[in-house]
Amino acid sequence: MKKTLVALILAIVAFSCDDDNGTTPDDFMFAEKNSVAWEGRTEMVFDQNNNGDTLYIFGIGTEETLVMRIKLEGIGNYALEKSQGTYYTTLGGDVLTSEYQTEGGNYIGGVKITRYDKDERIVEGNFGVVLKQKRSNPENGIPSVVFTRGRFKGKIKN
Repeated sequence: MKKTLVALILAIVAFSCDDDNGTTPDDFMFAEKNSVAWEGRTEMVFDQNNNGDTLYIFGIGTEETLVMRIKLEGIGNYALEKSQGTYYTTLGGDVLTSEYQTEGGNYIGGVKITRYDKDERIVEGNFGVVLKQKRSNPENGIPSVVFTRGRFKGKIKN
């Protein structure tokens, strides 16, 4: 009886685990935006005009984009302070309808790089950020945007 119970438990555990082959996209960004689930597509590039070590991490959603800028030195924690975090919404992909930024004080954030494969150019990590409204047209009455429990993974483009 004991052997049957152990075998049954092992079978349940084995079949209830997710298979990592293809279940997680190569690039993703998930977070809670103002306490609501949010998802974007990750794109990353190095700023070639800034010694090539400033990494831009884009989370691109439908009509909205989150941008985080860090001086990448490897695995570790990075603060998002004045103007290092930006979130904006658009209409039709080209008309800016609102813009939010980090600016110090209560409007800051952080990125934790948990994986950096320099050869494969893959970066993975977590983030949280509080952004203050800079402009909105039409006025939307949302003074700040808060991203919490953020996770991302992506490949740095050339």
